[in-house]
Amino acid sequence: MFSIYGFSQNKSLDNIEMYYDQGNYKKVYKNSHKLLQTEEFENSPTLKLFHALAEYQLSKTRRKYLASNAYEDFRQFKKQDSDRLLSGKFDIYIYDMQLGMANHIRHLNNKVSEKKALKTYAIFKELFKNTIPFEEITANTPIQAESLSSNTNKTGQRDIIISYAKGYIGVPYLYGGNSKKGFDCSGFTQYIMRHHGYNLPRTAQSQGDKYSKIKAGQAMKGDLVFFGSSKKNISHVGIVSSEKGSSISMIHASSSKGIMISNIENNSYWTPKIQYYARVVKD
Repeated sequence: MFSIYGFSQNKSLDNIEMYYDQGNYKKVYKNSHKLLQTEEFENSPTLKLFHALAEYQLSKTRRKYLASNAYEDFRQFKKQDSDRLLSGKFDIYIYDMQLGMANHIRHLNNKVSEKKALKTYAIFKELFKNTIPFEEITANTPIQAESLSSNTNKTGQRDIIISYAKGYIGVPYLYGGNSKKGFDCSGFTQYIMRHHGYNLPRTAQSQGDKYSKIKAGQAMKGDLVFFGSSKKNISHVGIVSSEKGSSISMIHASSSKGIMISNIENNSYWTPKIQYYARVVKD
């Protein structure tokens, strides 16, 4: 019922992620806490993670919940997730906590004391590793998610993105869909990339317009590939799933088979329709 990669089809578990997406942190905290008390789920790293994230969010506005408890739960989660499979799957939620802590450090430094800011920064470094310098966090500009992820291993992140996307192979095509119930092409790319900290526009055309174009020979895992009758008439988008320099394939929402991987190089259907590639994950 529980997969190492995250939630299974168990409704009570799936609902926890849904409630977190909706910002219902109290319900996430309550439900995860209850499940962690059961023999079946007491050692669930995913529940431990969401319990930590929910308490952290609640601690911002309610004295009943403690950030220190959230930090300890997160430490336990990291020990359980030594191979970082779940950290990759749920990194957009983890970034949210990381972003909150960074801006709290900035607030402490500017409004309370440098000593307290440095104390929290020490915990920040311990929990997240490879973090941005204290001086950058405490600058006058609020920290953005892109700053927090800029020091991560982008090659590793590309692998994580494709591994995560492959988990949805077989999910049906649904016009206008952008959830686990079904996806259209741009709904799928938006959903996958958002889960890894990148906020794509909703339509294929707007996604293509937003990002820097690259040559086919530069395309690698995690880049986007766009199709249509012209550069101004984009009708389809997929995520490159192949290694740089190899025959190019993409994972995408096919109207006939749902989420699947297709080879697009020397393909009589796809090749003539390719308009360009674009880079979302910066190296």
